[in-house]
Amino acid sequence: MPEEERRISPGVVVAGVGLAGLGALALAAMALAAPPVVFTCPHCGATFATQEELNYHIQTEHPEVPPVAEFEVSNLVIYPPEVAVGETVTIACTVTNIGGEAGSHTVYLGGDFAAQQIVTLQPGESRIVSFEVTPEVARSYSVSVDGLYGTFVATEMPVADIRVENLVISPTEPMVGEIVTISVTVTNIGGEAGSHTVYLGGDFAAQQIVTLQPGESRIVSFEVTPEVAKTYSVSVDGLYGSFRATEVG
Repeated sequence: MPEEERRISPGVVVAGVGLAGLGALALAAMALAAPPVVFTCPHCGATFATQEELNYHIQTEHPEVPPVAEFEVSNLVIYPPEVAVGETVTIACTVTNIGGEAGSHTVYLGGDFAAQQIVTLQPGESRIVSFEVTPEVARSYSVSVDGLYGTFVATEMPVADIRVENLVISPTEPMVGEIVTISVTVTNIGGEAGSHTVYLGGDFAAQQIVTLQPGESRIVSFEVTPEVAKTYSVSVDGLYGSFRATEVG
């Protein structure tokens, strides 16, 4: 019996060593095997086993949104800010299509007045929209235009009545980088001396304060420099114009 045990024991040991070796090889093979391919959604980070599953997920959960028109209303101007009862007040704003498609937008005038205008714009296009109102009693009036707010005052007392006229743009076809002069004539037709802020708007923004005696006139000028070749819009206190800048050479 001891001899048999001696004959069997080596075989058992060899067999045991062989099984252990096979197990080690299997573990090594598993460790060296490439990880499974995972397809990740670029929008939300979800993972999928196949490209087809990922494509279906993107089509259903993250469909492409077609470009739409999107409008921005800015630069509310109320001119003049102080008037006599019965005089006309101009309320203007700039409407810009910041979206990727052409479209129409209704601009609403609210506050103490009610009116509306529809404007149609191409992508990137801007336009000045204006309303004219006439106060009938002496008081302060509130104005709103698409989320922009302002006021003006109507009075029965003699006031400075300052008018802005004769918009001149020179030159009207400059080269890029060339100075363009924008000027207006400002006149006080009221019965009192007063000051007035002249606002340059459109594709540029600036302002100047002018003080005038009754009957006095003065020319107010702004200088601007176009930086790219395109058509530029200009507004000065309810007067509108444009000029076209072209590339040098």
